[in-house]
Amino acid sequence: MRNLILLLILLLGCGVKKDPLPPDVLLPDPPKEVKLKVREGTAFLEWRAPKVKKGLFGFKIFWRRGCSGCPGDFSELGFLRYEEGKEVYQFVLSDLKEGEIYIFQIKGVNRWGYEGKGSEELSLLWDTPPPPPSDLKGRGRDRKTLLEWEKVREASGYAIYRRIPPSPFPFDPSFCVRKEVFIDENLENGKTYCYVIRSFKESGKVFIEGKSSREICLMPQDDSPPPAPLGFVVLREKEGVLLRWFPVVSEPIKGYYVYRGRCGENLERITEEVIRETFFYDKPKRGCWVYGVSAVDLSGNESEKAFGSTTF
Repeated sequence: MRNLILLLILLLGCGVKKDPLPPDVLLPDPPKEVKLKVREGTAFLEWRAPKVKKGLFGFKIFWRRGCSGCPGDFSELGFLRYEEGKEVYQFVLSDLKEGEIYIFQIKGVNRWGYEGKGSEELSLLWDTPPPPPSDLKGRGRDRKTLLEWEKVREASGYAIYRRIPPSPFPFDPSFCVRKEVFIDENLENGKTYCYVIRSFKESGKVFIEGKSSREICLMPQDDSPPPAPLGFVVLREKEGVLLRWFPVVSEPIKGYYVYRGRCGENLERITEEVIRETFFYDKPKRGCWVYGVSAVDLSGNESEKAFGSTTF
């Protein structure tokens, strides 16, 4: 009897030294950056796979009604399988009831069905998404665009999505604003920018977005004229009149226009196209003449004129 007891103790002692579970039963880490989002009226959960993916087979999505921290049991809502190389996952939420509070949690599972530690709990008080903004209009300015639209009574703000063709719109909004006007600045002149706007309601930290407005595409244009040329002089010579001026160096320009008119009368342009030179030779008829020169930038904006006169 004594020998039998010793044998049992030895066997139990050897058993303790073995791994309690095979490697496949190692529990996966919880998913990262779990978020609740609503895009165009559709609610969904979004998360990233954990950094350490050993043993990860998929993700279980759990939910319950109530409030965060209140008593209640979660039930399984769905499952998404882990895909090697895929980092971001989304699970669409359907059949949500207005005024109901929903609590969600996500857990990684291994191939044996064992669940790892759960993500943080996310809560959502569901509300009907607001309608899209109407009468969206806009215009391009120098390195910026201006958008305006009608107020949406049910909305607490607006999500603005921007794209540069041919690229599609981003999944998340480019900007969020509270008012029915938006100025997009620091843009590139001559490039097309397209926009849609979605109204949203706030539910805690979640923006419940509605459908998109119509798309509008705008092109910023340089509408600021360059400075007038400096140092403009009108020099009378034996056979004509020589005009000289300093080049405009504050910004790139296309060239210059030259104007001429009788003293006391309106000036007319005497160069059909812009000229690149900073001088011009003219042979007018005898009399009193007034000359002007202006600068033209790359967008076609013309500066004020610099003036000078002479009697030839």
